[in-house]
Amino acid sequence: MTTITVKVTDANGQVKEYRAEDTTDQAVSAGTRRTMDCVDCHNTVGHPIAATPEQAVDRALAAMPDPSKLPFARREGVRLVKASYPSQDDARRAIDSELRKFYESRPGSPGSDDAALARTVAAVQAAYSHNVFPPMKVTFGTYPDNRGHVTSNGCFRCHDDDHKSKDGSKIGQDCETCHAIE
Repeated sequence: MTTITVKVTDANGQVKEYRAEDTTDQAVSAGTRRTMDCVDCHNTVGHPIAATPEQAVDRALAAMPDPSKLPFARREGVRLVKASYPSQDDARRAIDSELRKFYESRPGSPGSDDAALARTVAAVQAAYSHNVFPPMKVTFGTYPDNRGHVTSNGCFRCHDDDHKSKDGSKIGQDCETCHAIE
């Protein structure tokens, strides 16, 4: 979503409106004005979702005591977390079954370490269940994290050097700009 105008009222009551380039009065009047609040930027604070399946599996495996015991745990975990399942219960069952099947098919592999396999299964299941909600059609990338600018335009939806006021000033790109406005 592109923000076409940002109107700021400072502590002294001075109002300044910044418009994206080529924004017309007609576009502004046809649009919906609303007051920004914290969740416009901090939209995933209560329940952050990893940007990618790879990121979710990396975090889950890194939190394990010894993730290196099972070769290909990341590759297989990412493959299973990317798969589509009708529910989280189905995902948990499939992840458990598929990881066990993968390691059982390799005689003498470190996968025969039941404790390491159980920890890996649990980690991959958690990576899925904390980030994917099939009934709600929520998965990686459904809701981009608007904080920062690593996985989405985030701050640069407005702090892009394209939003200018009538006097030619731009919305600052200092990371404290929004928090300093009172």
